[in-house]
Amino acid sequence: MVRWWLEKAANGEEEARENGEGAKMERELIDGKRKTEGTENAFSRE
Repeated sequence: MVRWWLEKAANGEEEARENGEGAKMERELIDGKRKTEGTENAFSRE
């Protein structure tokens, strides 16, 4: 998923910047990382 996002960002960076999709996708990616890290940390404690 991350590789696809990076390729899309590289191929359509200007277009994404114009319509704001790049920023939205970046926020979703960061939120997803935070959720994943939180889950991993919870499992690590057990």
